[in-house]
Amino acid sequence: METCIFCEIIHKKAEAYIIYENELVCCFLDKFPINKGHVLVVPKKHYQEFSEVDGKSLNEVILISQKVAISLENLLNTDG
Repeated sequence: METCIFCEIIHKKAEAYIIYENELVCCFLDKFPINKGHVLVVPKKHYQEFSEVDGKSLNEVILISQKVAISLENLLNTDG
């Protein structure tokens, strides 16, 4: 398997500005953001394909993404 930059970040082998993490997900600022506040929310377990992500991890990614989005909207005064 090739080196996965997300796994490197999760295992603290690559630098990233992590804004939140728990046992299932890691959230960090994109190194090359498209917009201010561009955050990546990824499962901590590596998956080759999206279709392989287990339900518990997938659910956590969605729920945490929603919380991060709400926080960013409040912090940056965006409209969505």
